[in-house]
Amino acid sequence: MTTDIESKTTMTIPARTSESLWFKLAWIAVPALIIALALGVVTPYWMRQIFLITLLALLVSGLNLSFGWAGELNLGLPAMYAAGAYASGYLYINVVNDTILGLLVGAVVSVIVGVIAGIPGLRLGGWALGISSFFLVLLIPPIL
Repeated sequence: MTTDIESKTTMTIPARTSESLWFKLAWIAVPALIIALALGVVTPYWMRQIFLITLLALLVSGLNLSFGWAGELNLGLPAMYAAGAYASGYLYINVVNDTILGLLVGAVVSVIVGVIAGIPGLRLGGWALGISSFFLVLLIPPIL
């Protein structure tokens, strides 16, 4: 025989379907809005602002992934971002004037720098990982 207290503790929480629906729609609506703005009547100034917002949001997402989800202090992400930006800018100015190719080269350079810097930090955690990744921040500006 169950008591009134036991029946209250076994209540289930209903699923929040409306929030998950809005979240799924945002994943479709936000990129569609950015593409529509890019193909629409946006001035070059606002197109640059949208481009910078998306790039910096990607950088912040990486910081959130390493520090927020993994719980590890990684200070080297801005240096990887800087290496990719420098490679993309150098390619854009001196070699070829193609934005997509510049983005791909910047991403590849960032991944290469991240892998080279991440190999020594694989066995580290906490403050040791933070210090070792901060060395990358100190090394990238003189190298570039």
